[in-house]
Amino acid sequence: MLKFDYGKRLKRLQAVLEAKRIDLLVLGTRECFNSNVFYYSGEESFPSLLFVTPDSARLYSLSRPKSRALDVVEFELLNNFRKQFKQALNEARANVVAVDTGSDLAAPVTFDLIKRRKRVKPFGRNLFELRLVKDRIEANCLKRAQALSKKTVAEVLEKDLAGRSENAVAGMLEKTARDLGVALNAFPPIVLSGERAANPHGVPTSEKISRDKVLLFDVGVRFNYYCGDYSKTVYSGRGEQHDAVEAVQLALREAMRKAKPGVTGRILSKLAAGVLKEKGFGDNAFNKVGLSLGHFIGLDGHESLSLEKTTLRKGMAFTIEPGVYKQGTGGFGVRFEEMVVL
Repeated sequence: MLKFDYGKRLKRLQAVLEAKRIDLLVLGTRECFNSNVFYYSGEESFPSLLFVTPDSARLYSLSRPKSRALDVVEFELLNNFRKQFKQALNEARANVVAVDTGSDLAAPVTFDLIKRRKRVKPFGRNLFELRLVKDRIEANCLKRAQALSKKTVAEVLEKDLAGRSENAVAGMLEKTARDLGVALNAFPPIVLSGERAANPHGVPTSEKISRDKVLLFDVGVRFNYYCGDYSKTVYSGRGEQHDAVEAVQLALREAMRKAKPGVTGRILSKLAAGVLKEKGFGDNAFNKVGLSLGHFIGLDGHESLSLEKTTLRKGMAFTIEPGVYKQGTGGFGVRFEEMVVL
């Protein structure tokens, strides 16, 4: 059992609710793992509901979780969503209710609240801000997830992949991760070859892999629900594609070297883009195709705050993923991605 300080997490959340004069925050999920429910209660299953007020918290789920959070969170079996939701509203005397906009319950809950003439506040960004700085246990989980993501790719690359389809290699990645005791469920694995790699986040197909074309991997293992995110491009030839591989690797190294507390993400982005421009790939660099240099990461593969607009602080976790994407006939894509935990 992970020894997260749920009491400390809840106090920080409740302080924000009180400051914003929010009577009740509704967190929950119907059909999938919800990172915010897990973060504050340790509940990983679904459906589940978590109601938080400035001075209390109550979890509803189908079974009692084995979580240290129950020292500070009340628990009740979930058996009637509407009845229990109404009960929570009444007990909280809630007029101002905040909703996690990223939850699959956001739309129906918001609709119900409007019918009840409650004042509804979106709260998605606030939740990400509260989770932005990781503690030591979280940092270790993230590092382990990244290490296993890299190991998964490395083991698959030991095999001869020429002639196999992108889909087949994606399946090999998934099996390899399972054999390592984890799963590539931070997001579906990406395997793209040749011109198809110019689509930054394409989907694997039956396209056959060739030794004379680039091969791009992007995978993410979850370890204790924390996500890895690792990209690697391999190419054995020479010429422009080889030069692009070297240029992107250099951009990654320079950005990672500069990534320290007090630096803004925008500075890292300009540095990486500048390296690619200097090497002759400025017109096809990541920033020219609408991509950012990286993103924050944690219980979600993409934690929805802008890296470029943020001044980095100790404890933040994020990816750096410069790339070159040349579209059209004879095109290609190159990306390398690493995680940084400050």
